[in-house]
Amino acid sequence: MTIETIISVLKEYLAKLNDEQKIEALNKIKISLHQISPFKNEPTDCVLWIKQQQVIANDYNPNVMSPTEKRLLETSLVKRRLYSACCCLTYSTIQK
Repeated sequence: MTIETIISVLKEYLAKLNDEQKIEALNKIKISLHQISPFKNEPTDCVLWIKQQQVIANDYNPNVMSPTEKRLLETSLVKRRLYSACCCLTYSTIQK
C-alpha cells in the first residue's frame, strides 16, 4: 500500500463525515501520527482542533511587553518570517 492510497482512502472517509465527526477523526489521526513522529517532543508537533467553549481567556495584553519578550518576538519574525497567536492546552486538559 502506498502513502497516496492511504491518503486517498482517508479523504474518501472524511468526505462522508459532518464537521464535528471530521474534526474528531482528524484529531485522532493527528494523535496517532504524533505518537510516531520524529518531532513528538516538540510543543507544536500535535496541534488539535478544540471547541471554542474550551478556550479560556487570560489577561495577557500583547500591547504591553517586556523588552525581553519584544526582542524574542523580533528575532522570531526575522528568522522565521511568521508569527501566529496560539492557544495551548495539554492533551490531558483536552481530555476532561
